[in-house]
Amino acid sequence: MPAVSASDADTVNYLAEGFGALADPTRLRIVHLLMTKGEMCVCEFMPLLDITQSNVSFHLKALKYAGLIISRKDGRWMLYRLDRNAFERFRSGFGSVFDLSDWPENDDPASRNEATRRRLACQREQNQPPNSTQGGNLNANE
Repeated sequence: MPAVSASDADTVNYLAEGFGALADPTRLRIVHLLMTKGEMCVCEFMPLLDITQSNVSFHLKALKYAGLIISRKDGRWMLYRLDRNAFERFRSGFGSVFDLSDWPENDDPASRNEATRRRLACQREQNQPPNSTQGGNLNANE
């Protein structure tokens, strides 16, 4: 497996954080509401999601921590909206990490041969006796 570059690792970490924030049905519903309705106040989410203000705030905080939404204060109200740039970065990062054109085809004989070669290499490594640097005698009677 090729080494992961620092920028790839950053992208993978960014995606993991985003997926973590989106790995909840309520948060996905919040994102969908923000995508379809635009900027919203906590009080607007409550009846649409049928959850309490504290529960809405908890989910909004998770999305905000992941950088997927932006908040702003308007008088006594806190308004939330999606961060379009964050979603563009998320989509772009997903596309670069999971580039379908890089995936090996299962029907490709070369891919099957490469997979077989890797399995055989693993099998050889597992069947090799431990070397002396891994500690201790193999035979306790020696």
